Amino acid sequence: MSKQDRVVLIVLGVMIVLAAALILVGPWRARTEPAPEEQQVPGQVETETMPARVIEILEEGTVDLGGGSTQPYQRVLVRVESGSLAGLEVAVEEGTINIVSQERLFRVGDRVYLERMTGPSGERFYVSDFIRAAPLFWIAVMFVGLVALVGRGRGLRAIVGTLFSLVVILTFILPQILAGRDPVVVSIAGAVILLSVSTYLVYGWNWKAHAAVAGMILSLALTGALAWTFVKAARLTGMSEEAGLLAFELGQKINLQGLVLGGIIIGSLGVLDDICVGQASAVFELANLNRELSWHRLFRSSLNIGRDHIAAMVNTLLLAYVGASMPLMLAFMLYSEPFWRRINREPIAEEIVRALVGSAGLILAVPLTGLIASLLARWAVRRGEDQARSRHPKQKEAETMDKKVASQITFLWFKIRDLFTPPEKVLSEVEIGEGFRVLDYGCGPGGFTVAAAERVGRPGKVYAVDANPLAIEQVRAVASKRGLENVETILTDCATGLESSAVDVVLLYDTFHDLQDPAGVMSELHRVLRPGGVLSFSDHHLKEEEVVSRVTGGGLFELSGKGEKTYTFTKGGS
Repeated sequence: MSKQDRVVLIVLGVMIVLAAALILVGPWRARTEPAPEEQQVPGQVETETMPARVIEILEEGTVDLGGGSTQPYQRVLVRVESGSLAGLEVAVEEGTINIVSQERLFRVGDRVYLERMTGPSGERFYVSDFIRAAPLFWIAVMFVGLVALVGRGRGLRAIVGTLFSLVVILTFILPQILAGRDPVVVSIAGAVILLSVSTYLVYGWNWKAHAAVAGMILSLALTGALAWTFVKAARLTGMSEEAGLLAFELGQKINLQGLVLGGIIIGSLGVLDDICVGQASAVFELANLNRELSWHRLFRSSLNIGRDHIAAMVNTLLLAYVGASMPLMLAFMLYSEPFWRRINREPIAEEIVRALVGSAGLILAVPLTGLIASLLARWAVRRGEDQARSRHPKQKEAETMDKKVASQITFLWFKIRDLFTPPEKVLSEVEIGEGFRVLDYGCGPGGFTVAAAERVGRPGKVYAVDANPLAIEQVRAVASKRGLENVETILTDCATGLESSAVDVVLLYDTFHDLQDPAGVMSELHRVLRPGGVLSFSDHHLKEEEVVSRVTGGGLFELSGKGEKTYTFTKGGS
C-alpha cells in the first residue's frame, strides 16, 4: 500500500472513530433535567378505551351545518366486548358534534373502539375509531409472503433486519427521547445500530458490508450536522399539531426542535441504506472483474454509477415527503396568499428542510461510500495477491495434514457406526455366497469390504472402491493384516476400469448423498453388474421416497426388496 493510500485510510479511520464516539457517547451525556411530577387535579376527567361491536343502526340521516352544507349522522347500538363494561350495550351518536364523512359511517358487524369519559359533568360515550387489526395483519402476511417468495433466504433476513429496526426505534430511540435526551444524538445512535445490524444480517460480515456501514456512519453524522444548521437557521420550532400535543402532555421535557432534526435523520435511513450498499457492491464488483484497477479509477467509476443513483433516489425521497405532507399542502392552497408566503409557513418550511437536508445527506453518501469502498476493495485485492504469493510448501503440507485429520475423523465415525451396527448384520440382508464377486463402492476404512471378503472366501473377489487415497491405504492395511488376498483396491471417483458384467453384488452404503456425479456413478455400477445382479443400498441422509426415486429414476435399477437396514435393487434396463 502506497503512502498516499495509508494517509487516506488513516484519515477515514479517524473520521469514523469520531463519528462513532459522537453517536455512542452522546445520548448518555446529553441529558436534561427531569420535569417535575404532575400534580393530580381534583375532579379531572378519566377515560377508558374498550373494544366494541356495532350490533344495530338505530337512526341515520343528515344534519345541517349551516351555509347550505350538510353531513351524515348516525345513532348506533354497540356491545362492549371487554373492559369494565364488558357485555353492556351502549347507544352512541356519530356526526352530531363532530365532522364526519360518508366513509366514516358504521355498518352492523363493524368492530370499533368505544371511549368512555367520566368527570364532574357526568359520563359520555363516543366511538374514537375502527379496529383495523385484521386488515393490518393480512397485509403484513402478504408482504412477508411476497418477500420470502421473491427474495428467499436474503428476503427473510431482510425482514428480520426490518423487525430489528422497529425494535430499536420502539425500545431505544423513542424511550430515550421521552426521557429528555437529545433527539438528534439519540436518532443518529439508533440509526447506526439498526443500519449496521440489518446490513450485516443481510449481506454478511465482509469488506463490502464494512464499506457500506462506514459510509452510512459518516453520512449520518454529516446529515445530522446539516439538519442542525438549517433547522437553527430557519428558526423551526417543531410546533406542529402533533408536537403541540406532545408539549401539552410532557411540558418542557421534549426538545421539539431536536425532534424535527431526529425526524429528518430517521426519514432518510431507508434510501441511505440503499445508496451505501449499492455503491459498495458496485465498487467491489468492479474490483473483482478487473483486479488491476487502482483505487482512483474505482472511485471515479463509483461516482459515475452514483450519479444515476442520486437522480433516482433524490426524486424518491422528495416525492415521499411530498406525499406524506399532501393534505397539509392542500390545506394551505386554500389561502389566497403569495407563493413565498405560503412556503414560509412553518409546517411547509419544515417539510422543505426535511426533504432537502435528507437529499443532501444522500448525495454526500455517494462519494463518501465510493471512496471508502474503493480503498477497501483495492486493499483486499492486494492482500489476496500477497497471500497467494506467500504460499509455500509448508502451507500445502498443513492443508494435506488437515485433510488427513478430517479423513481420520470420518473413519473413526464409520468404526463407531460398525460397533453399533456390525457390517456382518447388514450384509445378512444381502445374498452373498462363496465365490461371489462384490464391488464395495465408497468403501471408506473397509468395514463392509472385510465382512464381504470373509463371506465370499478364497474363490471370490471383493473390489474396494473409493476416491480418497487415505481410505484405499486403510483398506490395504486391514486386508494385509487379516491375510485377505481376495481384496483388490481401486482409487477412482467414478469409472472402475472393470469389465462389463464383472460383479454379482454392488454395495453402496452411506455414499450416494456425497457423490459429485451420481448419474455417472449409477451408470458405471449398472455396467459392471451382471444381468440379474443386486445393488444393496443404504444412505441415512435420504428419506425412503428419495432413495427409491433417485436409484430407480434413470431406469437402470428396480426395487426388489427392503430390509431393516438396506434396500435391494436388481439390475434393469439395457
